[in-house]
Amino acid sequence: MRDSLCVGDEVITIGGIIGKVEKINEKSVIISTSAGKNKIEFLKSAIASVSAKDPNAAAKTAAKEAAKEADEEKAPSRDKKVTPKKLSRKSDDAE
Repeated sequence: MRDSLCVGDEVITIGGIIGKVEKINEKSVIISTSAGKNKIEFLKSAIASVSAKDPNAAAKTAAKEAAKEADEEKAPSRDKKVTPKKLSRKSDDAE
């Protein structure tokens, strides 16, 4: 149940807080509560029940994650330190 959480799902925590999933991390979930859009972070283990509002939400989230992974694979590695080349200046006297 907790592994299949998707952004947009409505959840109820073990403390009785009801909210909509805004962001999912590895061990925690950020949900928004009430019309004021208060955001609270909970551990995934604190989620008591999940009710998906959008039946296609799981497919949309999976597609976004796949696209993000594909972009990360295409992106060049930034581990290597790159130093810019120095531009040489020609003085007017040398000409």
